[in-house]
Amino acid sequence: MSAGTSGTTTTSTPSTGQKVLTLAARNWVPIVLIVVGVIFIAQNTQHVRINFLAFHVGASLWLILTIVAVAGVIAGWFIGRNRLKRK
Repeated sequence: MSAGTSGTTTTSTPSTGQKVLTLAARNWVPIVLIVVGVIFIAQNTQHVRINFLAFHVGASLWLILTIVAVAGVIAGWFIGRNRLKRK
């Protein structure tokens, strides 16, 4: 063998940083939407009165927006899961 080389070969496995970058590159639109949503919720902190059908609730707007966003994520997860089952 020549100087400076060894007889072992190394397998290149992606590091955690590379995995994160790959995930971010593939999912940049949802990541941007999440960041924009969090900023929007954080800027709307005033106390509001919510009327829904016969219910009247007074709460912080950030709390209501967070609940609606979580409900949307759960609904999207169920819809996506059902689409995968049909295929």
